[in-house]
Amino acid sequence: MPVSRRFDSNFFLRLRPRRVAHIPAHRSSIFHRMKKILVFLMLMAFGTAAAAELPFIQDNYKQALAQAKERKQPIFVECWAPW
Repeated sequence: MPVSRRFDSNFFLRLRPRRVAHIPAHRSSIFHRMKKILVFLMLMAFGTAAAAELPFIQDNYKQALAQAKERKQPIFVECWAPW
């Protein structure tokens, strides 16, 4: 016995317009290129930041304090103990 259209469970789903996100082919290729460029620039920035070394002053607190005041930067003090 066929199901009438009124009681079909998919009837109301077919009535609603479907909105599908559609990106034209030329735009998707632009987005893909821009993503590649962004990743490249981020890797380049990370590589230059990782290559820079921090200058440490060992066993000379007065020199470190004078340099920090001159550059207006905080002092990083590393402390450790063998225990």
